[in-house]
Amino acid sequence: MKSRPVWILAALVSAVALVVAPAAGQEEREKLTDKEVKAAIKLAEKKIEEGDTQGAGGWYLVIVTDHPERHDIQLRLARIYYELGEWGEAAKSFRIVGENLSGDDQVEAYSMLTDALVKNRDYEQAVEAGREAAELNPSGVSVHVNLATSLARTGSFEEAADVARKTLELEPTSAVAHAILGEAQLANGNVDDAQSWFQ
Repeated sequence: MKSRPVWILAALVSAVALVVAPAAGQEEREKLTDKEVKAAIKLAEKKIEEGDTQGAGGWYLVIVTDHPERHDIQLRLARIYYELGEWGEAAKSFRIVGENLSGDDQVEAYSMLTDALVKNRDYEQAVEAGREAAELNPSGVSVHVNLATSLARTGSFEEAADVARKTLELEPTSAVAHAILGEAQLANGNVDDAQSWFQ
């Protein structure tokens, strides 16, 4: 099979308005070759340099569609979804990365997954992801803040207070941790204690 030139690759994608499945009556697109994947990564990086985040995301989406084993590219795509405020898509991508990579990439994936789920107000799943993130990154302040927030939003005030206290050990000035401790006291009917935490 002959290698397709870069301009043909460019025709495969139109920024984020990418249609992966063929429309009725159209031929199915061939999967990108390894050489084309390298070219697509370079084009995505160029788009990022030009400030075209959506264009870069389109290229990364084509790659992970054709090569779902490319978790390194899935992580790049997840970061783009996050930057664009696409919390649901960011969460899906970060979850894939967290389940398939290790080390710093896995820590980042579960931390960002938790954050994306909180921003998407999916607190029950955020609790689950937050527990994993806290285990992987026990000194991560934002991880603990997101976990405590999610626990409070699901009504688990006692556990939320425990996590908030851990947060204060890491970051004594965390306003969110103080507020969660205040909420926990209010939930228990301790108005005076709640007021002191809120202050």
